[in-house]
Amino acid sequence: MGMDVLATTGAIPIHARVVDDGDLVSSGGVTSGLDLGLYLLERELGPRIAHAVEELFAYERRGTTWQNRGLQTRALSHDFPTSAPVTRTEAREERNESLSLSLTGTWNISISTPIGTQFVVLELDSHDGMVEGVAKGSAETTKLLNPMLDGKRLTWKQSITKPMRLTLTFDVTIDGNTLIGTSKAGILPPCKVTGTRVA
Repeated sequence: MGMDVLATTGAIPIHARVVDDGDLVSSGGVTSGLDLGLYLLERELGPRIAHAVEELFAYERRGTTWQNRGLQTRALSHDFPTSAPVTRTEAREERNESLSLSLTGTWNISISTPIGTQFVVLELDSHDGMVEGVAKGSAETTKLLNPMLDGKRLTWKQSITKPMRLTLTFDVTIDGNTLIGTSKAGILPPCKVTGTRVA
């Protein structure tokens, strides 16, 4: 239940029963604590001891322990739909390229947060149909992470450290020189985002 909250703090939550990150080993909830204990026994004392304790508990360790090593998996097919005709994809890319040119510029953004309205200057640019940009707040300037344009909808993530360390997810719709949408930090409720392009 805390995975979204972990993500907002800058951690990289892994959906596995046991995660071995070298000097830190963690597990999910309830029975995966047993999996963690058995994994640590195997890691420190060997598989024979871990197996003997499994028999004592009448419980077999489940799942694969995630470690930050080995080959990476390729993206799952649902991340990149392949059923759409090429002509539709090409048309969308062409449309996005023209829209990305129309969103470039400087935008004054206001975010209605629980601690008051925050004001940010957003500088957007595009190269070869790819959107990039930075957000300048009163305390820091941060790069937009993975900005994606789909029609008039622009999404991106942004890691901030002030007033607290959070990763924010933005989802806005651009219509000419105005934008409106939301900013969300994990499981916290979304905040309203509005903005206008600076002439």
